[in-house]
Amino acid sequence: MMVASGAIVDPFKKLRTAAGKWRVNPLLETGVQPFENLSDSELALLGGGLDPRALIDPIKVSEDGILVDGHQRLRWFSRKGVELLGAESVKILTGVNKDTALETAVRLNLHRRHLTVEDKAAAARRLMTERGWSQARVAELFGVTRPAVSQWLSGTAGVTPTATVGKDGRIRDTSGIAEANRGRADEPDSPDAAHRKAWFGPSASMPKAIRAFEKMLLDHPLGAAVRMLDETDIATMERRLQSVMGTIQKVLADAQDAQANEADRALRYDG
Repeated sequence: MMVASGAIVDPFKKLRTAAGKWRVNPLLETGVQPFENLSDSELALLGGGLDPRALIDPIKVSEDGILVDGHQRLRWFSRKGVELLGAESVKILTGVNKDTALETAVRLNLHRRHLTVEDKAAAARRLMTERGWSQARVAELFGVTRPAVSQWLSGTAGVTPTATVGKDGRIRDTSGIAEANRGRADEPDSPDAAHRKAWFGPSASMPKAIRAFEKMLLDHPLGAAVRMLDETDIATMERRLQSVMGTIQKVLADAQDAQANEADRALRYDG
């Protein structure tokens, strides 16, 4: 119950019956949905075997009546003409409210769905726009590094890092990743800033760190060997390296897809 102007207000009055059963469509109308809806075929796979009277994993709502988990299952029930869920099929999350509903919805669904880069970028943008979150806070929620979030937002995630060695012996990024991340790691709360200071000293700026790292690489015996190669040799090595990296990325992507599909089959639902 909530109190407003001295009167007790029940935030669930429109969401459940006097007998305690939960109304499907009114629940759907309150939801925050951070990710794209499932396709019809995915929804059919998800819905098979679900019992609205007693869900193994309950639908979840905030303490002020906002749907934060179970959107896809409710879509399935609505399509099948199911109007009511059992009293135990919905759980009220104490401590979750309109201010934390979106964050909670993201967290509950992170490991249930095989999220694309576009899905992650869209959720990150919503958190940053609607909640004023920084990239560092988004990264913490998703369990990734801050540069990874930067790449989602800039569209360079999944791009194979590539570089060329010019005639002057200097190494240059050609994938656009360095440019996309330029300047972002100089913010005080950035994990990259902490790493940079640990390696190159407390006063090291990002440009200084880049130059110092490049010098370290070129001063290494391998760097000396690279400078002795002609442009044809370098191009050949680069093509071979890109081919190997592409193969590794494909194997990793296939493994992640297989793991995600197995998880989907095991859970049989998504938030």
